[in-house]
Amino acid sequence: MKQTKALFTLVGLTVAADAAMAQAFSTGPGLAMTGGTVDPNWSVTVPATLGGGTASAVMLNHTAADFPYNVYVANDAASQWISFTADGGDSLSPALTTGNYTYTTSVNFGGGGLLSGYLWSDNAVLDVSVGANSYGTAPLATVYGDGSVGWFQTGTAFSLNTVFTGVQTVAFTIRNGVPGETYDRDPTAFRTELSLSPVPEPFTVGLGVAALAVGLRRRKNR
Repeated sequence: MKQTKALFTLVGLTVAADAAMAQAFSTGPGLAMTGGTVDPNWSVTVPATLGGGTASAVMLNHTAADFPYNVYVANDAASQWISFTADGGDSLSPALTTGNYTYTTSVNFGGGGLLSGYLWSDNAVLDVSVGANSYGTAPLATVYGDGSVGWFQTGTAFSLNTVFTGVQTVAFTIRNGVPGETYDRDPTAFRTELSLSPVPEPFTVGLGVAALAVGLRRRKNR
């Protein structure tokens, strides 16, 4: 009986170790809300109109009372809004800020994990990807129209049903600007709260089950 119990413990320790390794960062949790503060866990790739390239994402200073900041859901301890610049490009021409922005972070899935969470964006989400795996908008619980305030006021849950292992690049691509419409200014921002559920990889589980079976067989033979 002691041997069987020890084998169960071995499997439990393996799963616990995987869980300890797993780590995912929401945008700006616990960081200063001052606009322009760098989020060390996120970067953003900007459209060619802004020079292209990738840089650190920064906290959005969205305390202004005018649109769209007055309808952005408020920051909290779990996550904050980030953008390519403190004002989200509000001081720039919409011809410059219109385009696709990709917000990227590294997630450690450990020995195996499932990623889910909640996100808000200005404007529409185009794609959610992990490494070379692109899911489009399929992981989103709700897909709003391009110009819907739902993107940055209500947001949407998302869930990836694929088990990944190790460190992976997770990216969210959003489109700023509404096709066919023009504005005097058009800022952009992104926010997400990530949740990682560790799942032991099949190989690890297989080893544990096999070891348990061997132990039970030896006990029976005795």
